[in-house]
Amino acid sequence: MENGVSNDEVHEFRYRRGPAWVGGLAAGGLLVATLVGITFGADFISYWEWIFALAAIVVLFGTIALFIYLARRAPVMLRIGPEGLEMRVGWSAPLAWHDIHRIRFLGETKFLSGKQAWLVADPAPGVMPAYRFKGPQRAERWLLRKIGIRIPLHMLEADAETVIQSIERFQPIMRPSP
Repeated sequence: MENGVSNDEVHEFRYRRGPAWVGGLAAGGLLVATLVGITFGADFISYWEWIFALAAIVVLFGTIALFIYLARRAPVMLRIGPEGLEMRVGWSAPLAWHDIHRIRFLGETKFLSGKQAWLVADPAPGVMPAYRFKGPQRAERWLLRKIGIRIPLHMLEADAETVIQSIERFQPIMRPSP
């Protein structure tokens, strides 16, 4: 037990609500632009143009619904505990600590969209997370070797240092050199 925190505790980190509201507003703007374009600017001749317009409207409504859900519910995105790292959105089971070769913190960078902080978990050779939606195994292995598993700390409600301290209870994290 260190600083009043035991290694048996499971820490959960939720999705930050701000980016979801911004995404919902952007998708809403695209929906309005699409509807204005269909109403005033389009001279639909063929059946397929109407189908594509309807598909665009359905996709944008779905995107808005997803962003509103994320903003109102703020689901748990990352769970850190004795079993390992668990990203509930993409994985069906946690990635065990013994299956992680190393974890790197890339540092905070400033972009046009704001500050970004990324954590990269490099799995041990031959280990792949249990993805909910499986893709081509060869491509996934190649991507894991090249870029690892990226965890966007800037998309979580907690600050990056809190997440890093939670992970360091189980495995050390390599930090960028100054």
